[in-house]
Amino acid sequence: MSLRVSDTLNYTPTLLNIFCKQNLGLHICHLNAQSVFPKIDELRNIFVGSDIDIIMISETWLKAEIFDSMITLNDYNVYRLDRLSKRAGGVMLYVKKHLKCKFSFSSNIELTKVEYLFCEIEIAQQVFIVGVVYNPHKDNDLSSLCNDLSFVSSNYQNILIGGDFNLNFCSPNANVSNFQSILDSLNLFKVNVHPTYFKTQNPSLLDIFITANNNKVSFFNQVSLPGFSYHDMIIMTYDLPISVPSSNSFYFYDYNRVDNSLLFADPMIAYLENIYDIPASNVHAQLEILNNVLLFLHHRHVPLVRKRIINTDVPWFNSNIRKLIIDRNKANKNWKRFKINALFEIYRKIRNKTISAIRFAKRTYAKI
Repeated sequence: MSLRVSDTLNYTPTLLNIFCKQNLGLHICHLNAQSVFPKIDELRNIFVGSDIDIIMISETWLKAEIFDSMITLNDYNVYRLDRLSKRAGGVMLYVKKHLKCKFSFSSNIELTKVEYLFCEIEIAQQVFIVGVVYNPHKDNDLSSLCNDLSFVSSNYQNILIGGDFNLNFCSPNANVSNFQSILDSLNLFKVNVHPTYFKTQNPSLLDIFITANNNKVSFFNQVSLPGFSYHDMIIMTYDLPISVPSSNSFYFYDYNRVDNSLLFADPMIAYLENIYDIPASNVHAQLEILNNVLLFLHHRHVPLVRKRIINTDVPWFNSNIRKLIIDRNKANKNWKRFKINALFEIYRKIRNKTISAIRFAKRTYAKI
């Protein structure tokens, strides 16, 4: 059951936390920001200490000169697609840092007026495709988006899409009916049914969630954001066990493990030739192609690795033991690599020395 909650911005963080605590799973929200940068403090206030896992934002109005560091949210990574040639527009995803996420694809704003950004997220050993969409006008051609939705529905079982489609699903017309027919043909389902836009006297349902499995949506609600946007923020929970890793681990891109032969053989590199088809005066379009290709190659070929931080918050641990452990691990790695008996003997001696040092440190501490 959905419910529109009227409140002020000051109560929104509390509402979000209540929604998340009462409903276990993957928490997603979408909001039309109508310009992020001037409202970044309000945005941070909304999501302070939030349990929302994925924040989808349409109408970011961001430009290249506004860096990611200027619009950060604590504990989130940011993925964005800016409209560079004109004002307004743009879409963005904030994804919790503990989720393994990589850029998948985005629209070419120079070729289509519909703006969208998709990322691939691995959660609980399942792969999700997550996308945010902004359609600036109800009469825009949606064929490019529909083609990509066809690709998504054919290649992913777990699909989560949110956005402002500027199609009033409360008042069906030819455009709405055509888009709904495409969703039906792709076995994609619209989650919410109540109006989300309240600027006019006739409220409209413009902001929707789309998923491939409505039965997995365990919760939906929407919250008004007076003074921030004329659009409601829509929130849903997708039924999925989420395990948040403790602070003793983190993710990083391991550039030492890039396979250069696969990288330079990637057919996506040939797409860079499209830059030469764009007039030299249109630098923004050229830059967008370059940026999309580089991001695609980066996320495909640079492994995202989880690193465990060894907990050393124990009273008997000291710098000598730390050094012995490092030396032991290096010796073990050398032996496993070359399988030479002499290297095993080196490893065995350092291992035994490390064990003795740890035992001695523990005994000494126990006598204090």
